[in-house]
Amino acid sequence: MSEVPVPASLRRRLGATLYDGLLLLALWMSTTLLTVVITDAADLPRPPELLRALLILVAFAFFGWSWTHGGQTLGGRAWKLRVETPAGTLINWPTAMLRFTAGITWIPLGIVWSFSSADRRALHDVIAGTRVVRVMEDEAG
Repeated sequence: MSEVPVPASLRRRLGATLYDGLLLLALWMSTTLLTVVITDAADLPRPPELLRALLILVAFAFFGWSWTHGGQTLGGRAWKLRVETPAGTLINWPTAMLRFTAGITWIPLGIVWSFSSADRRALHDVIAGTRVVRVMEDEAG
């Protein structure tokens, strides 16, 4: 790892978020289709809250696994970003849960927060005690 990690720019973070959003949409579509097929429903499962809870669980599984196993989602890999602790290590599952929950709860505030933060950390990173850094070329291999 580099001696001084470079905080991720908002542009890179938003680019990675767009990539991950498209991947998550595909996962959600597959999950919904599988749920409808399994339940033999012509319609979405009732009550709809169960499907929403399942989709949130799928989202957490996608992000949580990526963050705890390598620190990068597929969007993060494409944009050369990594989520890590301030010590530069991978985050654990409880930290991933806290980061995910804070992130989906305060999305707009998190973006605004990163503009005013000297180290470019979003609000959910501050709450979870994480940071998003650029992966330098010599680390990417």
